[in-house]
Amino acid sequence: MSARFAPSRIGYTLGHPHVKEGAVACLVGAAALAAAALAWWPAHRADTALADRLVAERHALVEARQAGELVRLYARSLHDVPQLERKLTAAVDQTQIVDGLGRLARTHSIRIVNQSYSERRGQANGGLVVELAVEGPYGSVRNFIHGLSTLPVWIELHEAQLDRSGDAGGVKGRLRMVSFRGRGA
Repeated sequence: MSARFAPSRIGYTLGHPHVKEGAVACLVGAAALAAAALAWWPAHRADTALADRLVAERHALVEARQAGELVRLYARSLHDVPQLERKLTAAVDQTQIVDGLGRLARTHSIRIVNQSYSERRGQANGGLVVELAVEGPYGSVRNFIHGLSTLPVWIELHEAQLDRSGDAGGVKGRLRMVSFRGRGA
């Protein structure tokens, strides 16, 4: 062992006034840290409990909103299902579909530029493919598409391609729909 780290020197070093002051400062600092931790810990626990309660309340709010939405959807389906059943069983022929689409187009102030109708291949009882080329203001075309549900036959919009026309706010569109005609059509 070197003379530098001899045990007798450690005793002398511990007796030095600055070491004693440093030890006292360390003890005071440790006591202050312990006091701060004791003061902080209840506040931290309360903060954590509050955060957990907020998460639980948010979760309950989300569940309540979802339950409310489910109730609204259920009530709407109670109303819509009988209408859909009537549409699926309605005996509507192609002439009535053409007339209904024309009336809907006039109601919403759009022009049907071109139209074609063809039976769906491989489908028994009902599928009629309807392709329309339409022109009009965007809002009117949107309302026309939305209004398809008001027709007495079930019509699904399978494809819609809208392009801006030269008019301000005007669009040209190609709509591909399939109607499902009821029994007896």
